[in-house]
Amino acid sequence: MSVKYEKLTLKDLREKAKSKGCVGYSKMKKEELVSQLKDGCTKKSKSPKSRYEKLSVSELRVKVQKQGCPGYSKMNREELIKRLNKGCFV
Repeated sequence: MSVKYEKLTLKDLREKAKSKGCVGYSKMKKEELVSQLKDGCTKKSKSPKSRYEKLSVSELRVKVQKQGCPGYSKMNREELIKRLNKGCFV
């Protein structure tokens, strides 16, 4: 029996997407979720940015320091992640 995703609520679609391991489902609109679920959640790979999201600010500063970026001690979390993703001189 196939699931009729179009008839499910947005909340139910998000729960299904979460259980299937889809990435970015919480920001998708209903149509996008339906399409993603029908395709089998093909976008499962996480972006490089996401690996830094779980690190503390202290851990991020150590990583940025190792890259030789100046001014890392005054950077906030978002700036540190940006430097790690795009390089020191962004």
